Amino acid sequence: MNRRYYLVYLPTRAEILITSRPEAVAALREDEPPRQILVGDRSFPHWLAAALARRARTVLAERRNEKDLRRVIVRAVRERLRWWGRPATFTWETWPPTPFFPFPSDLAAAVLAGLEGKILSSGEIHYLFRGGLPGAEGEDLLAELALRGEIEVMPAVEALQLDRAVCRRCGQIVLQREDCWFCGEPDCWICPACHNLGPATGCGTLYARARPAKSGRAVALFPPSFGFTLTPAQQRAAAALADFLRSGAEEFLLWAVCGAGKTEVVFSALTVALAQGDRVLLSTPRRDVAADLAARARTAFPSIGLAVHHGGHHEEENPDPLLTVATTHQCLRFYRAFDLVILDEVDAFPYHGNRMLYHAVARARGPGGRLVYVTATPPDELTGRLRDGRLPYVRLPVRPHGHPLPVPQFIRLSLRPGDIDREVPSALAEIIAATIAKGRRLLLFVPTVRAAEEAGRTLAKWGADRGLRIAWLHAADPEREAKRTLFAQGRLAVLVTTTVLERGLTLGPIDVGVLWADHEAVFDAATLIQMAGRAGRLAAAPEGTVYFLAARISPAMKAARAAILAANEEAAREGFLTTLATQGATPS
Repeated sequence: MNRRYYLVYLPTRAEILITSRPEAVAALREDEPPRQILVGDRSFPHWLAAALARRARTVLAERRNEKDLRRVIVRAVRERLRWWGRPATFTWETWPPTPFFPFPSDLAAAVLAGLEGKILSSGEIHYLFRGGLPGAEGEDLLAELALRGEIEVMPAVEALQLDRAVCRRCGQIVLQREDCWFCGEPDCWICPACHNLGPATGCGTLYARARPAKSGRAVALFPPSFGFTLTPAQQRAAAALADFLRSGAEEFLLWAVCGAGKTEVVFSALTVALAQGDRVLLSTPRRDVAADLAARARTAFPSIGLAVHHGGHHEEENPDPLLTVATTHQCLRFYRAFDLVILDEVDAFPYHGNRMLYHAVARARGPGGRLVYVTATPPDELTGRLRDGRLPYVRLPVRPHGHPLPVPQFIRLSLRPGDIDREVPSALAEIIAATIAKGRRLLLFVPTVRAAEEAGRTLAKWGADRGLRIAWLHAADPEREAKRTLFAQGRLAVLVTTTVLERGLTLGPIDVGVLWADHEAVFDAATLIQMAGRAGRLAAAPEGTVYFLAARISPAMKAARAAILAANEEAAREGFLTTLATQGATPS
C-alpha cells in the first residue's frame, strides 16, 4: 500500500517531519498542550514530501533566528513546489492530542523484532507476518513507530533533482519516471534495478531498523565440527584471521588459492567472533554456493541458530540468529545488521563491478562492523590496497593435500569460430585421449554459448564413434544440473562448458582444457586461474593437467600461469608442499 504523506512543522521543536498520520504528531509529547503545526492543503507522494522536507530543514538550519520563521519556511516550500511543477498552499492548524499508540504492545514489539536489521517495504512486512498485520491499521502502526523514532522511514525512491533520483533500497541512480499503477501519478519515479525484490517507487515507503551493535549473547569458544584437523597452512591462515577479529581493524583479505579449504579456515576463525557476541553474515554472489555454505555451517556449528536467505529460500531457525548465510542480492534487505560480514568470492559475478550489490553489502554492516574478503583472485582494487599496506591479509597458497597447483600448459591451436563445427582438431583429440588414458575426465571450457553448442555437438558425435560419452552445457541449459552431476559421477568422458562451471566446484579426478584461451573479452587472468583451479583438487587425484589452447599466448594467459607458479613457489618456500597426500576435507 502506497500512502500519501504530509509535511509537518513543529514550532516547539523547530523540526520538520513527514508523516502519513499528522493527527498523531500532537501526541508525541502527551505532557504538552495542543500546538499549531503547518500542514499543506494536500498530501504528497513520499518522494515529493521528502524533497520538500529536505528543503525546509535547510532553511530552518540557515535562518533559525528569524522572527517570522513560519512564513520563511512556507515561502521556501512553495518555491520548491513550483520548481517541481506542483503548486500548493499551506495553512496553520491546531491538532488536538489524540491517544497515542492505540495498538497492542505485543503487536508493536513483534513488528520491531521482525524489522530489526532489515529494510523492507510495507508489503514485505505484511508478508513477514503472514497476514497477521492488519492492512490500514498496520500502516498506521508503522507510521506511529516512525514518529516515535523506533524505526526509520524513507521513500523507496528519493528525488535528487528534476531528472535524477536514488533508490533507497539498492542505491542505484534512477532516471526513469512513468505512469504509476500504485499512486496514479503520471510521472512517478520507478527503480528497475531491484524490481525483482518487489516494486520500488517514489510513492512507496521503506521501513528500516538498525540492530544493536552486539547481540549480547556470547558463545563459548569451541572448535567447529569438521571431523578432521586443519593443515599447517590452514592453521596459519585461521590464526591470522582470528587476530584480525580480535583487533580494531575494519577490513581483511583471505587470499586462498582455488581448493585451499578456505571455508574451513573461515569457520575456525568464526569461533572468535561468536565468542565476542558478534552477529555474522556469510555472503556470496551465487545461490548454489550459499546453499552449500548453509549446509556446512549447520554441520560445523550445530548449536548456533542459523538464518538462510538465497533465491526464493528464506529460513530463520532463531528470531535473532548469530549466523546468517545469504546471497549478495539478499543483502538488499539487510540494514545495519551485522558486526562482521564475510564476503566469499568477492570477484565473482554478479557481485564484482555491481554498484547495487556493493551498496547492499556495505549497508548490511552495522556501525563499526568489519568486513572480510575471501577469494582466490582478488580484483585490482583490493590488490592495490594490499600493495600499499592499506589492507591486512593472509595468503593460503596450497591445498590441503599438499601438492602444488597444476601449472597450465600452452598449446598453439589456430582455430577460428565455426571450424570445430566440422571436425575435432588433432591437438584436442590427443588431449582427450591422454586424459582418458590417465583415468580422468576432461572439463573443456569455451568462451560463448554458441561455441559450447557447436563444439559439444561435434565432440559428442566424434566421441560416440569411439565409445565416449560427451555432453555440453551453459547457463541457459535446462539440463545443466543433471549434466554436471553425470560428469561428477564419472559417467561423461568430456563436458564442454562456458564459464558457468569456473568456480566453487569439485568434480572429481579431472583435467581442464580452455579452448580459445586467448579470447580475452571472456577469459581474463582471474577467470583462467579459476578454471585451472578445477583440476587436482582431490587428495586422491592431486595431479590434474591444465591445457590452454589458443592461436596466441595472451597477456591474460601469461598472468594466470605466473600467478599459479607464484603460489606454488610461496607454498614451497613456507614448507607447505609434500609429496604425500595428507588428510583434509573436500576443498572449497
